Amino acid sequence: MILNIAEVSNRIKLSPSTIKRLEKAGKFPAARKILASRSVWYVADIDVWITKQIGTPGDKNGVKPGGWMPSWT
Repeated sequence: MILNIAEVSNRIKLSPSTIKRLEKAGKFPAARKILASRSVWYVADIDVWITKQIGTPGDKNGVKPGGWMPSWT
């Protein structure tokens, strides 16, 4: 399954501009171009990124070392 930028933004609760900034910095999965003006992400790639950021459901330690944290925390 694939997601567009709006769907990714809704899924991870970050703005499209933050997602693009993280992607450009190499801290977020790279989008795949399907048209010149259309990029998509695989759900599996997003789910792996989420797990790397916050751990598994039973993990109470929060963000993993080297994981991304928003600047407002």
